[in-house]
Amino acid sequence: MNNRWAVIGALFVGALGAGSLQAGSDEGTALPPDLTWLALGDSYSSGEGLPYPDVPANPPGRTCERATGRSTVGVPSRAYAVVARDDLDLDASDVDFVFVACTGDISDQWAARWNEGLGSARADLVTMSYGGNNIGFADVVLDCVGISAEGGFNAMLGGSVAWALNPALGCNTSEDELRRRIDVLTGNADGALAKGDLDLPRLYEQIATQAVHPGGHVVVTGYPNIVEESGRWTWRLLSGNRCHRIRRADTSMFRSVAGYLNRQIALAVADADGRYNDVRFHWVDTSQVYENDATGRHGLCTGSPWLNGLTAGTEGAHSGAVWGRIFRSFHPKQEGHDALGHAVADVVRNLDWSDLERLPQGVAVPQGLHGDWSGTITSSNTDIAPFTVSLAVDGSGATFRSPAGGCDARLVPYAADGDAVSLRAGASSGDCQPQGSWRLEPSGPDRIRYTWSGPSSVRVDTGELIRTDLEANIGWPTTAGIVQGPPVFYTYLGAEFIFPSWVSCTDDETVCIVGAGDEVRVYVLQKIRYVTSVPLDAADPALELAALGATEEQIDELLSP
Repeated sequence: MNNRWAVIGALFVGALGAGSLQAGSDEGTALPPDLTWLALGDSYSSGEGLPYPDVPANPPGRTCERATGRSTVGVPSRAYAVVARDDLDLDASDVDFVFVACTGDISDQWAARWNEGLGSARADLVTMSYGGNNIGFADVVLDCVGISAEGGFNAMLGGSVAWALNPALGCNTSEDELRRRIDVLTGNADGALAKGDLDLPRLYEQIATQAVHPGGHVVVTGYPNIVEESGRWTWRLLSGNRCHRIRRADTSMFRSVAGYLNRQIALAVADADGRYNDVRFHWVDTSQVYENDATGRHGLCTGSPWLNGLTAGTEGAHSGAVWGRIFRSFHPKQEGHDALGHAVADVVRNLDWSDLERLPQGVAVPQGLHGDWSGTITSSNTDIAPFTVSLAVDGSGATFRSPAGGCDARLVPYAADGDAVSLRAGASSGDCQPQGSWRLEPSGPDRIRYTWSGPSSVRVDTGELIRTDLEANIGWPTTAGIVQGPPVFYTYLGAEFIFPSWVSCTDDETVCIVGAGDEVRVYVLQKIRYVTSVPLDAADPALELAALGATEEQIDELLSP
């Protein structure tokens, strides 16, 4: 059966069985030994909303709210991937479980998390949820209840009842706009996302081709309906027309958008299933986990909600009690993660591992590319201004820096071909991230050629970078070959010469540099000709000579007094 139609049928099946929750399922085989499980995703995967997250699990500079089952503060909580692992009775001897889901992440940041957890190594199994932050859904929800991530609970203080009953509260973003964003997210329309650039079809392609062994599996989870149908409400806060400050009139919009988001993600999952490297993709419909005949209905304003309502999150916050942490609001409680974890475990239990082909882990960067390189990148995209970059390349990858943007990123190799290597962006900091893929290859003495394919794989830019890890800033050899007397200009065989104040030549005397007042003249002597002049006060003479085509050996000889 075509997977796309199988998914559409599964979306409308009310039973909770694994077959109604996933796409691309097969009759299961035993889990492979030494399973590598990469748990990616956003706040609905990290455990945001649960008390007492694992503080030491945070990467530098981020608060990921990871509920790993460990805590230094109080009784630990478990996100759904942890629940699924435990449900399968896997311990450290059975699985390398790498939990790197992070609150606030968008699809564009998946590679940074992969790099954080596994470097460039591939996984056998990936579990994840992505997309909600790309369409700005969290901001929309907070806007609908009259607060913002920036303003926190300031709007409530000094008059919370009046604020909650304010008739002006409501959603400012239309359902049509949210559906447009979902269409862009799932590759069905052109346009801009609220956050990021990487749509789900390209996300799934990148994960399947770069981070998963051929024949491995990716389990994608969706999003719950956060609020019950208004006609079924059994509990309300302060007003019969609101559920946790969500207006009754907005409830149908929330549920309609969540349903559309889940359906479109499911179709993208079906399209990716088996398409790249025989990696199988599977869909778990979280909304069905929360609303089904077997376990009941568990959105907000039901008798047993599995989600937090609007909350300050004072209990067990990431660094003690933090009043005003609103991000816990409208995220799953432990009951929700338990239920979803059991559903994911059922899917994993039924996976077919017979086609798994584990590739050798890690790709080494060819020796000829090692070193420090710099240059200016001019993109074919006119919206991107030319910018200066430097690359520090070693055996395990490259550190990408762009001083103007404050960017500091790690490029991780995923394929090598002779003297060339292909890399993709891993962890980064600053105001940019070099998304997409980079190919580096030698192009001449002390030069490498880069090919940068942007995230969309449509824009491809190429150019050269120059080696800069020569002896830098040692200055011109102004004490070498000092010639007494004033400078004297003359012409010989059509070349203009100067009687220098100093002279330095390569050992084979094919290239010379001479001091000429406030400049340094460069001569190539096989066929006597003047090449050019560079400023005497140049900040980096080695780089100036490299830019003219001098080899590293020639530069060493020329700049040695």
